[in-house]
Amino acid sequence: MRSGGRIVDAVKNTVTSIDQKVKSTISSRKARRAAQLAKARQDLATLNQRITEITEKRAWALSKIDGDGGEVGRLQIGTLKQQADLLKNSPGAHDLDRLLSTANQWSALLDQFQNAPKRFKEQQQRLNDTRAESAEARGVLSRAQNQLESAIKLHQLGNFSYQQSLSDSFNLTSSVASLDRDARRRKELIAARQEATKQAALRKTEKRSLTLKVGGATGAGFLGLLGVAGNRRRRHIKAQAEELLASRQSEMQETEDRLFELMDRSAVIVGSFNKLADRGYSGDTLALSKQSLKHIDEAFVLSSNVQRARPSRRRN
Repeated sequence: MRSGGRIVDAVKNTVTSIDQKVKSTISSRKARRAAQLAKARQDLATLNQRITEITEKRAWALSKIDGDGGEVGRLQIGTLKQQADLLKNSPGAHDLDRLLSTANQWSALLDQFQNAPKRFKEQQQRLNDTRAESAEARGVLSRAQNQLESAIKLHQLGNFSYQQSLSDSFNLTSSVASLDRDARRRKELIAARQEATKQAALRKTEKRSLTLKVGGATGAGFLGLLGVAGNRRRRHIKAQAEELLASRQSEMQETEDRLFELMDRSAVIVGSFNKLADRGYSGDTLALSKQSLKHIDEAFVLSSNVQRARPSRRRN
C-alpha cells in the first residue's frame, strides 16, 4: 500500500506540472497577442494621422502647381484611406506595415516638394557666386543653370522628377572648380614644356661655345707653360670647372629627355588626366592613375624651373 501511494502521488505531481506548463504557455501567447494587437492599433492610428497630413500637404501643393497637378495630383491618397478603413476591424493584418510605409514615403515626398523653392533659390545663388575661368568650366556652369531651370519647370508641373534635375545642377556646379584647376595645370605644363625646349636650345648653343672656349683655353694653357708659369694652375682649375659644368649640363639634359619619354609613355598607357574615368578607371585605380600623372607633371615643372635658374647662378 505504501508503494501504491507513492505512485499515485507521482502521477498527481506529473499532471499538476503539465497543467501548469499548459497554463503558462497559454498565458504567454495571450500576452504576446495582446501586445501585437496593441502595436497594430497604434500603427493604424499613426497611419490615419499620416493620411490626414498628406491630404493637407497635397492640397497645399496643388494650389502652387500649374496644369492638372502632375504626379502630385496622381497620388492615390483616397485608395490608401479606403485600405486603412478596412483594417479597423482587423488591425493585425499584414498589409498595415505596407500601407504605413507608403504613407511615410508620400509624406516625405510632399515635404521635399514644399521645401523645393528654397533649394532652388539657394542653388541659383550658388551658381551666381561660382566663377568659371576655362571654356570647359564655363560650359559645365551653363549646363548646371539649364538643369536648375528644368527642375523649376518640373516642380511647377507637379512632377517629382525635379529632384534629379536639381541634383544634377548641384553636381555640375561642384565640378567647376576642379575643371579650372585642371585647366591651369595644363596651361602650366605647356608653358613648362615650351621653356624646357627653349632651355634645351640654349644649352646646345652654349655647349658648342664651351667646346670652342675649352679648346682655346687649352691652347692658351700651352702657351702659358712656355711663357707665364704662374697662370697655369688657374687655367687648369678653370678648365676643370668648365668640364664639370658641361658634364652636369649633359646629365640634366639626359634627365629631362627621360622625363619627356616618361610623359609620352604615360599619355599612351594611362591616358589624359581628364579622360581617365571615360577609359574605365575607377576606385583605387583611378586615384593612383591621377596621382601618377600629377607626380609626372610636377617633376617636369620642377625640371624646367631648375633649367631656368641655372644660367643665372653661373653668371653670378
